[in-house]
Amino acid sequence: MSECSDSSHCKVTAFDKISKLSKNKTKSCDIVLYTVSLGQNVEELKVEAQVAMNAISMKICNLAFLTRSSKLVRRLVNQTDSGMLPKKDFNLDQKLDFFNGNLLHKGWTLIFVDNDNKGDIPLEERSLLKLSPSRFFHPSVRLAMYLDKSFHINPTVDDVRFTTTMLDRHREGHDSQSRFKDPYHEGREVFYTSGAEQRHAVLLLPGFKGMTENSEVASHQIRLREAIQLMTDDLQADVKSKAFLIQRKYIESANSYFNRLELGARHDEFCKYSIRHWARSSWLVHDIQAEMGQKLRCEWYQEHMHWGNDLDQLTFAHIMARLDIERRVGGSCEPLEPRVSSLDGKYTDEKEWFLIAKSDTVVKSPPYVRILGTRTAVFERILWKRRIKSQTVKNEL
Repeated sequence: MSECSDSSHCKVTAFDKISKLSKNKTKSCDIVLYTVSLGQNVEELKVEAQVAMNAISMKICNLAFLTRSSKLVRRLVNQTDSGMLPKKDFNLDQKLDFFNGNLLHKGWTLIFVDNDNKGDIPLEERSLLKLSPSRFFHPSVRLAMYLDKSFHINPTVDDVRFTTTMLDRHREGHDSQSRFKDPYHEGREVFYTSGAEQRHAVLLLPGFKGMTENSEVASHQIRLREAIQLMTDDLQADVKSKAFLIQRKYIESANSYFNRLELGARHDEFCKYSIRHWARSSWLVHDIQAEMGQKLRCEWYQEHMHWGNDLDQLTFAHIMARLDIERRVGGSCEPLEPRVSSLDGKYTDEKEWFLIAKSDTVVKSPPYVRILGTRTAVFERILWKRRIKSQTVKNEL
């Protein structure tokens, strides 16, 4: 079911049986908000979604993928009114078939993944839904927003609408600075300006506080050990596993390996392999329809499958560092992300955008990855509300 596989190398997975169902359930959707909570011992969904009652501009659909044999699924199906069934003498399997895709719980339409009683679904298949989900949604779906099963906030419809707009840099009001109260320093005023160049990201991820918002501590100065600790806190991953230790050793050695190559022999720091794209992955927004988005998802998914652990943020940082080198082969080593400072309380979004096409590639809309800073998210949310309010007033006139 992977969008990254050649048909001659495909194998049967637990998701093959539900792909047609999930596509049908997203047929009229523009945005899909989804979460994945697989495992037979799952007793409840920790995060609750808000159902969009009226589609203002784009329709949002909420899907939760659960193991068919989980305690939660069995409980919900058994508690459902038998009067909803076409026949009262349905056995449990018939009930599960009937309610698959037709049961709403905590704002989610539930999709039951059947692993044929083979135990827990392996990492390779679990990561597929998170990192490479397009084959599970209808071709008309534009954006897919993944939410980790342990996410600490219940997203509202406005949360989803705002977050998905952050794939694009909006041009309205970019000629002047906006003044805000600093969300992290009481009584301090700061200025925020987003760049004037219109951009689109094929993947949006949240950054770690202090790494992506022009802070005094630059992202490339964060040590691998510090970043890994932040990543494990984000996803509660096991950093003591043998698989993780092997990957970490590889990442540490990759720095010296790549920089011994001819490209790395140049002294400019931007020609060297540098792990600096630190991001969380407790939520993600995929542009499902962008070709470069599909290529990036496959790079990430296929690389991550080599390591057999849950720390996909580390794989992402490595992929982005490698793409940096590939993009600059035969070209300039000048940084594509300008060196900006947050001195004097001035902030910009410039260091959040990372070009992923080669420097000699001529495209109308160059593809980017955006790692959204925590301050930027606060400022952009305020600006988004102002735009919505202004548009509402115009519509009423």
